[in-house]
Amino acid sequence: SLSPSLTAPVGDKLKLEVRFIAQPEPTITWYFKTGVLKPSSNVHIDQLRDVHMFSSILTIDKVTMEYDGKFKVVLKNELGEIMSGTQVNVKRSSNTAQTQAPRKKISTSEVPSLSPDELPLTTTSGSQGDTMSSELTGTTLDRRISTLAIPEGKPTFTQPLESELLINEDDKLILQCTISGNPLPQLIWLFNDRKVIAGDDYQRSSEQLNPHSVRHQLIISPKQKKNGVYKAQAQNTYGHTISACSVKKSAHAINQQKKAAFEEAELQIPAAPSQRLRSSAASPANVEQTQTPIIVQGLSIVQIDLGSPCALTCKSKYDTEQQWFKDGQPIIGTKPTDNIFTKTDRTNDGNIHVLNIKRFQEENIGNYELVLKNSLGQINSQGHLEMKGILPAFTLEPKSAAVVKGKLAEFNCRVSGSPKPEIQWFLNDKLLQPSSRVSIVEERGLIILRINNITDADTGTIKCLVKNALAEIKSEVQLLITGEQRAPKIIDKSRPTEANAGESVELFVKISGAPVPTGIEFLI
Repeated sequence: SLSPSLTAPVGDKLKLEVRFIAQPEPTITWYFKTGVLKPSSNVHIDQLRDVHMFSSILTIDKVTMEYDGKFKVVLKNELGEIMSGTQVNVKRSSNTAQTQAPRKKISTSEVPSLSPDELPLTTTSGSQGDTMSSELTGTTLDRRISTLAIPEGKPTFTQPLESELLINEDDKLILQCTISGNPLPQLIWLFNDRKVIAGDDYQRSSEQLNPHSVRHQLIISPKQKKNGVYKAQAQNTYGHTISACSVKKSAHAINQQKKAAFEEAELQIPAAPSQRLRSSAASPANVEQTQTPIIVQGLSIVQIDLGSPCALTCKSKYDTEQQWFKDGQPIIGTKPTDNIFTKTDRTNDGNIHVLNIKRFQEENIGNYELVLKNSLGQINSQGHLEMKGILPAFTLEPKSAAVVKGKLAEFNCRVSGSPKPEIQWFLNDKLLQPSSRVSIVEERGLIILRINNITDADTGTIKCLVKNALAEIKSEVQLLITGEQRAPKIIDKSRPTEANAGESVELFVKISGAPVPTGIEFLI
């Protein structure tokens, strides 16, 4: 796999090479830091092509300090893109090196020079499908390290972190930056605003370039979670400075669940390559059929993030025709420019059928089926695509409220879910929209509905509807009108009355209060 970094002495030759398989043939762009590299008298870009493989070679005849930094190459065709990069650390020799034993020169007899046409197109990287090699030749020029003092002040990044990196989650990651300052700054690494502690998952290294500059590296192990924001915070007595890098999973990472159409094959070239037929429609193989189709690897159930690319892949043998279905309906007439399209790769050793989705959307959720046929019979494979996320839920539900006329009614809720849920409020099944009387705001994660100047027409059921792409939930409460509140008071009652035994007597009492008093009892 690609070496995350390499060292190049000043004056040496630097050669970076990437080898790959792609169909259609991609465009190749080399970058240094954020700029596109163009061929010049000192910079050469060569492209080689074999039957199954492409190779791109970047050569810098003479390395100078200005080439200290990040190199990357981007390969892109109509189906997608991949990227590979390496950090080149340019070394300057100090004048003290002259007092040491002379450096052994590499003779041309020890390292034979190969022309680009003679470069082999095999690699030891197995099936990774994308490697970059480096070759350093020539002798090192002795240079003095500048000891020029810089003014005292706040730290600066002479080489900041890259602002964004797309990575394969299973690869080791190295972040690098160079800081300068007087006094010499200290560096703190942060991941998602939490301090990084050196250990098995994180390793730190630093190299002092001169009395006021240090190059720092943070090495992150393959098993450690990497998606997020890394920060390098440099600080001295005059203040601090921060450089940030957003690390994201490559949209075209090759794995079993998210296999983009820009597929890479194993780079070991067989002795007798099979004849290949590529098509996005059925292409019957020109061989006599001896048995019905069989499925080597069937479709699977895959969970996908909204907006991410994905693919369903089926490996088979002996089929000459194929048809994709979604929820029982045939998928026909797709093109590589569509959001969803199919392709088939046929060889004498077997067939690969891929259904690609460039950006997964809600409409792509469902059951998928691939029917494979030949003249002797047919077989089918079934798969399912579902959205990855979290169902909406209330972490704080709204509560019923009794409000005095003319006053303010307020209802609160807090919800969770991914994708972030949408919230709607209803009064007696009528959608409430912001107006002079109604406001809907979010304050620190709390969703607040406010209704001003309450009237009798506002009484009824308040419904809070919460939904995202996965599901919807609701909570219903009551809005009641209450008047002025007063304690119960007797304002009139029966006069004392005399009655004989067996006669009926009528007694009454008149009471006021708000709310209207209930539960009146007469005691004898």
